[in-house]
Amino acid sequence: DRKQLAIVKITSETERTLSVIDRQGKMLLDIEKGTQIFGTSWSPDGTKLAYSLTSESGADNGVFVADALTGEKTGVLVGQASDTVAWSPSGKKVLASVFDNNQFVTSVITLQ
Repeated sequence: DRKQLAIVKITSETERTLSVIDRQGKMLLDIEKGTQIFGTSWSPDGTKLAYSLTSESGADNGVFVADALTGEKTGVLVGQASDTVAWSPSGKKVLASVFDNNQFVTSVITLQ
């Protein structure tokens, strides 16, 4: 609905924060913190964010879906970050591509 935006800001030398802001730049919610956050994609209805996360320790690497109002997140592809994250038109599936063993592996993940 274009009433809010997702931004990734540098919060320290080794940390990024994924946040939701309104059109005037007012902070609404911090969704995630990690070493790198990328591949961010809004669901078709604008209620969820899919994104890839890597952490310094590697413990939190993966693709996640977060509720844009509450920040509640779910890991949908744990252990592997994806450069590209895309939603199906219905908003019930997420596509993620991972480069593994010199080849691309694409996963279609059905959400509940």
